[in-house]
Amino acid sequence: MKQNMEVWVNDSQSPEKDMKDWLECLRSRTMVHKFLYESSRQAARWLEVHRAFSPARTDQAVLQMYGSAFTKVAEGWRGSSVQLIGLGCGGGHKEVQLALALESRRHKVRFLAADASLPLVLSARHRFAAVMANPAQHIVSGWVLDIAEADLVGSLEELAGSEKRLITFFGMVPNFEPDIIFPRLASLLREGDQLLLSANLAPGPDYRAGVERILPLYDNSPTRRWLIGPLEAVGVSEEDARVDFSLVSRPPHGDLIRVQADLTFLRKVAVESEGEVFEYDQGQVFQLFYSYRHTPENLASTLGQYGLKIEKSWVAPSGEEGLFLLGRF
Repeated sequence: MKQNMEVWVNDSQSPEKDMKDWLECLRSRTMVHKFLYESSRQAARWLEVHRAFSPARTDQAVLQMYGSAFTKVAEGWRGSSVQLIGLGCGGGHKEVQLALALESRRHKVRFLAADASLPLVLSARHRFAAVMANPAQHIVSGWVLDIAEADLVGSLEELAGSEKRLITFFGMVPNFEPDIIFPRLASLLREGDQLLLSANLAPGPDYRAGVERILPLYDNSPTRRWLIGPLEAVGVSEEDARVDFSLVSRPPHGDLIRVQADLTFLRKVAVESEGEVFEYDQGQVFQLFYSYRHTPENLASTLGQYGLKIEKSWVAPSGEEGLFLLGRF
């Protein structure tokens, strides 16, 4: 039996707000990450990159780590039902795997698939309905939002049920400034709620060397094609500009290193959007993307600054990815 799904579009992702944010990107020459995922074409390109380079898709040991962690989380869940909130759910692969673990222990799952991209929210909903053993016994809904700007606390009071929340934040930590995202996540946790997040890690004892080691996961043709996509949509071609990757330490997080992708214009380019013309001179730089890399130690220290503590953790043998179950101090 087919199920319909309610999808709420938050004001932070209204067409008017979205266009305002896009024009500001073009003015400031700084990409807001949500535009890398929003359209159907961008979602497809991101899924291609994810399949090819994400350790969660390419490394069997990482897959086993997630499976083991999800089993432990499901075994430790108290109550007959759970409100599973997939913030930044993407295509919903990990969230659905977690939902299956919860279902296998007879927990009724209310799944809220939340992302800036409507195509990805719908993809997550389809995956949930396709693989759950008894989908009619569970509830799935969608939420399209800008995680950095939406009223998360107020909205969840309206959208979520009364069950205790298991909030997931998979693959998203690297793409936000720590002082923006961690207070927002901490504010969502009520008594009895838990937050399960993954983090891309720098492997090995030498932090910077570890970040350098994973650089090929970003510095490749499919990732370049994905990152330039939003600008291609307004007329910038691969012949107009070059995408370079570098390691950057940025204040006030000087102890954290991130991989950064910058586009450099090779010739003068003019693009038009919503009747406004934007001109870029040869040599000007447009920041497309960044991804912070952590170690378990500096992640724990950073989380502690915002009242979050690691209750359980799982780290892949490669040291490139970790999963962390969090609560409030």
